[in-house]
Amino acid sequence: MAKDTTPPIADTADAEAAANATVTARAAQAAHQAIDQLSARGSEAELRLRQTGTRLSSRSQELSKDIGEYVTQNPLTALGIAAAAGFVLGVLLRR
Repeated sequence: MAKDTTPPIADTADAEAAANATVTARAAQAAHQAIDQLSARGSEAELRLRQTGTRLSSRSQELSKDIGEYVTQNPLTALGIAAAAGFVLGVLLRR
């Protein structure tokens, strides 16, 4: 009679469980790495946006100051520009 060389079912189940645990651990590690990379990129993007916001705020204040000086030095010209802009805006909004 031939000898049975198949491993017992319990050994096969244990080997399968160990293989599944390894796959699960690798998947979890890959997910954590992906989250860490996304977090780092998000932090970099946040920093760039804050820097850009600061620059834009500073530039906006400079332009406001320059416009105020121009209006003070050229009041009639500024009034004419404002009237023309109001007229154009009124024509566009009537349509």
